[in-house]
Order: sequence, then structure tokens, then C-alpha cells
Amino acid sequence: MAQQYTRTVRSMAEVTAAIQELNIQPAEAARLQFEVHEQTSLLDAVKLKARTRAGRQGYKVLNSELLDCKLDANIAIDEVYKSMYRSSTVRIDDALRTVEAAIAQVMVCKQRPDDQIPNVGPPVEHRNRGVEHMIFPHPLYSRNPSFPYGNGNQRPLYQEAYAQPGVDAAVARDKRAQRAIWDEMLRFYEVRKDVLENSKSEMERRMKAVYDSLTEEPTNLGSGYANFDDPPLA
Repeated sequence: MAQQYTRTVRSMAEVTAAIQELNIQPAEAARLQFEVHEQTSLLDAVKLKARTRAGRQGYKVLNSELLDCKLDANIAIDEVYKSMYRSSTVRIDDALRTVEAAIAQVMVCKQRPDDQIPNVGPPVEHRNRGVEHMIFPHPLYSRNPSFPYGNGNQRPLYQEAYAQPGVDAAVARDKRAQRAIWDEMLRFYEVRKDVLENSKSEMERRMKAVYDSLTEEPTNLGSGYANFDDPPLA
């Protein structure tokens, strides 16, 4: 009786190599049977599955159920990858549109002439009016201060509002301050836009790398039945 062989394989290339090594002719196919390794990559499992079907003239597969599980896993991983990529891309694109709209709004503001920048401070005729303020390089009080009654010389003095040249200078400072805010807002928005654009390309690159790794490298994915919806995708 001719010798019987069993070979564990991970790919179609290993199937072909085993047939050639043992010099098995098509008419002798019953002498050789294969067991698919449980860590066969999803890509190789799909290729094996494509060449496997019910029949009597080929080489027997001892664990065809494994190929069914591997095929299911490959389909699920493909769906997970595409779903995560689409949802992540939508979120990034939405954020980009928001930032681009904000940039456009700031650019419109920057085009305003000075006379169209509204005054948001006190009325110009009251600018700088109030009690005088002083800088005190040294502490005014000890750790245990006392507050004796003082005389009128210790009361803060009152200062008048700016004269017209001071008013004009204050208004000009207001305009510069407002334009500085717009400039800095624009810088923040441009950084955010750049980060979002880079994150989109980086996400695509890294997710594709993970997908390739999951489908091309040896894996326990599909080594048995599993629930790919637990937990649901975020």
C-alpha cells in the first residue's frame, strides 16, 4: 500500500511545494492530505479558500472549517478598516471645514479699515480717568500690619481723562490690540488646520499599515469563530 502523507501548510506555495517534494501525481492525490495551520495569514487563507471546494479529485483538507473562519475574519477586518477610516475621515473633514470657515472669518476681519473696528472699551472721553495708581517696589505692610487713621495726604489722587492727543493715541492702541488678536487667532487656526491635515494623512498611513499587518502576517484571527461586533465600533 502506498504511503500516506499529511502536511500542515500556511499558503498555496507550501501546498505546491509539498506536492512537488513528495512527487505526488494527480492520480495519487488521495495519498496526500493537508491541514491548514491555525495562524495562517488572512490573505493566504483567502487564496487557499479560493482553491478549495467540495469534491473527490483533489487533496483533502482536514480542517476546512478553519478556512471558513479565516474568510469570515478577513471580511470582518476589511469592513472594520473601511468603517473606521470613513468615520474618522468624516470627523477630521468636519473639523477642517470648521477651521477653514474660522480662518476665512478672521481674514475678513483683518481687512476692515480702522474706522470700522468698533470701540469695546470705555467711552473715549473717559479713558484713563480715575484715581492714580502707583508701583510699590517694596511691600507696603508687615506680616502683622496696623492701620492707624491717616490724614488726607495719604488718599490716592484723582487723575483726569486723556486730553485729545492722549485719546487719539488710546484709540490707535485699541485698533492695534484688536488686530493683534486677529493675527494670533489666525496663527492658532492655521496650526490647527495643519495638524488636522497631517493627522488625516498620518491616520490613513498608519491604519493601512495595521490593515496590511493584520491580513498579511501570521495571526490567530479566524482561528475559530469570534464576534466582531463586541464591542460595537466607535
